Amino acid sequence: MKPSLIRILFAGLAFGATAFAGDNDEKISGPRTPLDDGWHFSLAVPGLLPSFNGEVGINGLSSQIDVPADKVLRNLDMAAFFRGEVSKGRFGFMADFISMSLSGSLETDSLVKKMDVHLDEIIGEPAVRWRLLEGPRGYLDVYAGVRYVNIYQSLDLFPNQQRIQETSTALVNAVGERLRTALSESELRQLIEQKVTDRIEEIKNRDPILPTGPLAGLEPGRIRERIQEIIDARKGELIEAIRERVAAATDELRQRAQQRIEVIKSDLSQSIANTLESKLDTSVSRVDDWWDPFIGLRGRLNLSRAWYLTGRGDIGGFGVGSQLAWQVEAALGWQITRNIFAEAGYRVLDMNYQGNGLTYDVLAHGPQLTIGVRF
Repeated sequence: MKPSLIRILFAGLAFGATAFAGDNDEKISGPRTPLDDGWHFSLAVPGLLPSFNGEVGINGLSSQIDVPADKVLRNLDMAAFFRGEVSKGRFGFMADFISMSLSGSLETDSLVKKMDVHLDEIIGEPAVRWRLLEGPRGYLDVYAGVRYVNIYQSLDLFPNQQRIQETSTALVNAVGERLRTALSESELRQLIEQKVTDRIEEIKNRDPILPTGPLAGLEPGRIRERIQEIIDARKGELIEAIRERVAAATDELRQRAQQRIEVIKSDLSQSIANTLESKLDTSVSRVDDWWDPFIGLRGRLNLSRAWYLTGRGDIGGFGVGSQLAWQVEAALGWQITRNIFAEAGYRVLDMNYQGNGLTYDVLAHGPQLTIGVRF
């Protein structure tokens, strides 16, 4: 369920009311000083380990995404996280940056021997904030900004030559047997699907190992059409040779006709095998990016001089980029020294984007550990 803007704002205001209900309690005083006109800086590394759930579609075909955090960790090549803020008085500038690079391989015993999948995702969130309230018990901010999302997906296919030879031979033999009777176009299509297309359905990546879409989802249909063209080009010649064998009056003529049939079938089989190898030895990739405006609330509640609670929530998209995008984050913080802090929490980011043939309706969520410095 996607929370409404009113629900997020209400939660933030309730947080703020709780934070400042005890401003006169001098026993609880956090490390932040009251609001002043000086410059303040904050740099942090919020290490996030997400799980992904949802749907990624490409050109009308979709993959259902269910990639847990342990699978993300196993396939993680690189991750970079950064969070910074500079403020003066009530005004401040915030920036959040996430970059993750994932890759994985899937081996099969089908016509596709192996699939290599790669995903790069970059999210940048510059924003400005205005401090509504600040006191010894904490603070409450309102902020607004834009979220830039860049997603690169790639898929490398490697053909299984042995399976391709076996499959092309079996297909041509089946076609030859069926040509003794009338073989309609629909029946030929069914044969190709049974012998070939159904064996490469895995490249649709219906159960992806990474949160990627079915990059090669249209390839089975294209391959089927190409193989049908190859068979159609030689079908008349094969029918004629079969009829010659049936009509042959002597063993010698039947043997000659059979030899001709075998040559045609061998040529067909090799042409189909060559087509499958070339079509299945390929790389497919795409890059998608968009901008989402967002608004939100952020707050902090000091529990003692060393411990505090912090949280934020924002909502955006509004049809500019995503149809809807929202984010919620909460953490328990520890002020280790006057300047160094650490936080342990949970972060959720949901984006529902549709554009340029891409459907990206994915919920990313997971624990987040942050270490940073304020000065």
